[in-house]
Amino acid sequence: MVLFTHGDELTGSIEEFTEANKALKEVVSRCEGGYQVFNNQDMEDRNQVVELLLKVDAVVAANEGNYYTSDSYQDVELMLKTKPEELKKMYEEKLQDIQRELENGFAEEMKKLQKRIETLTASEHEKEKIIGELDRLNKCKMAEYQRYYEAKLREARQEAEQTCTHPNMIKKKATETIELNK
Repeated sequence: MVLFTHGDELTGSIEEFTEANKALKEVVSRCEGGYQVFNNQDMEDRNQVVELLLKVDAVVAANEGNYYTSDSYQDVELMLKTKPEELKKMYEEKLQDIQRELENGFAEEMKKLQKRIETLTASEHEKEKIIGELDRLNKCKMAEYQRYYEAKLREARQEAEQTCTHPNMIKKKATETIELNK
């Protein structure tokens, strides 16, 4: 409950006054809107006091007959001291959860990247293997072509030797033929 005195000095309503001041509005809000305004100019008006007591009785009834005592104050003080510790613990747990999520996500991404690297490495090895095979086949083909052309060259030489187109060869053949005929 908030008790405002000097209500007679207000230029507007108390609601306008609290709306204009955020901190005061927060205090009234924490008291669940419970407030009373006293007019200090009219000290003989006992209705102000009766209204205040009725509102206090309503708050006590809402609290199931419990007054706000020193014990209540100490409970609130204890709660205010332990609340930061509880909040700290709660936020540390949340932070640890987030850290675990990030670590798990990081580990998952690392696995994906490792698998991708392995795939690329395997494909690189496969590529090198194929290039090696192509080189081997190319060398074999080249050796085949070389043997083929060397064989053709030998055949051409043999044919050339058999046809005796060379002038010395013709003389030699002619001489041999003459000697045989004698």
